[in-house]
Amino acid sequence: SVPGWLCSSLSRARRLIRPDMKPRRLADFGQEAVCRQARATLNLLAQGHVQALLRSFGLRYVSSEGEQAVEQERALTAAARSQSWRRAVALLSELCARQSALGDASCSAVLSVLARVGHWRESVRLFGALQGDGLTLGLSSNNALIGAFARGTQWTSALSWLAAMQQNPAGMPRPDRVTYGAVVGACARGARWQVAIALVQDMGSPGSVGLSSAALGAAVTAQERSSQWHWSLLLLQRAQSAELANTVIYNAAISACASGAQWEHALSILADMHHRCAESSVISFNASMHACAASAVWAHSLLVFGQMRQHSVRPTAITYTALANAFSKGQLWEASVALLSDMEAGRVVPDIVCCNAIVTACAHGGEWQVVLELLLESKRLGLKPNLTSFNTALSSSGAGTWEVVVHLLQDLRSEELQPDVVTYRNATSALLRGSDMAASIACFREAEESGLGGSRLHSRGSVFDFHDLPVEVARAL
Repeated sequence: SVPGWLCSSLSRARRLIRPDMKPRRLADFGQEAVCRQARATLNLLAQGHVQALLRSFGLRYVSSEGEQAVEQERALTAAARSQSWRRAVALLSELCARQSALGDASCSAVLSVLARVGHWRESVRLFGALQGDGLTLGLSSNNALIGAFARGTQWTSALSWLAAMQQNPAGMPRPDRVTYGAVVGACARGARWQVAIALVQDMGSPGSVGLSSAALGAAVTAQERSSQWHWSLLLLQRAQSAELANTVIYNAAISACASGAQWEHALSILADMHHRCAESSVISFNASMHACAASAVWAHSLLVFGQMRQHSVRPTAITYTALANAFSKGQLWEASVALLSDMEAGRVVPDIVCCNAIVTACAHGGEWQVVLELLLESKRLGLKPNLTSFNTALSSSGAGTWEVVVHLLQDLRSEELQPDVVTYRNATSALLRGSDMAASIACFREAEESGLGGSRLHSRGSVFDFHDLPVEVARAL
């Protein structure tokens, strides 16, 4: 029997699928569509303007009703594959209106495309509307429903639907490996790493559906998002023993090691990929470099970068961000700045995250003038500096004057950004390091007026750390 907590969760999932409020049937689903264009399309269908609608979709007319239904179902599947969800829903409505025999593949295609483009709730409601029209939905549609739950991080609903399929009530299809993989994916999105492991164990138990690469990859991803790098290694070993390890699983395991600053394990997995002739991707190298950067072993990051070129893998902005972070930990600001020239030579377009990493490296090296030049360079590259850019620049501007700090604050506001706690703290500290006590006090007062500063030194809610300030400054604040 199903445990009580699972029955309760299943009941909640069913209420999502068959809510008391509309829509209950497919026609109602059309009237409740979230997009105005979708409502107009379905209204055309309701008014009988089917030919005009089909003509606008560029569909081919055929002689018989049966052939027309087949042609429309093919068009429906093609629309779903191209992520044209409005067209797919309209065609599905037409097929149901004609009471055509719908294939499960067509229904699941529409359900899946709705979830992929961010309309997972509509996918769930459409599932209920199809059932309300008396359609018997098969395994593919049920798997698509669980995939929609995963997109919405509804891991309890996904787990409950799996339990219902295992009980097989009223002819529900039995779950397969795809079903389990979708549920594990939902748990990965919800960071439920323990549940993901339990599902993988259930899959591998005697008489069960058996393991799959998709489920193992999702389980490793769940460990990565929960910083459970040791479990990722165990799952990788299980995938290898079952000969199911692929690039996705390897990359997820490396990323899990990176999140736990386990650079040695990350490089070991990367080497194992090459030894087993598994295809390494740019993600494999980037994750390995991030692991080295997190552990402050910049030399190993550079070695991985060299291996990347040996394997003819084209670096990305993320690659150079990892290198800049590693150089920052090693106080190698000159090497970080040199990355911009290397990116230009390799025709790699930097993003603001990459530029911020280089700015941080220069800030850690105390090169505040270079930091200001890099901010200007990022604008010349067509990038919009964000709050992190200015906060980092303020943290390095103490060697300058109060004019530099004021200029940065003005520039920050000109970019339509709002200062935060870090902004005021860095600005105040920079002014103090420049021996401009009056300006630092004024900056702190501005933070107070913005509701971001503590009112007194003894205030428990103060956001500033006054331990390193001169006594007279602390008393003034």
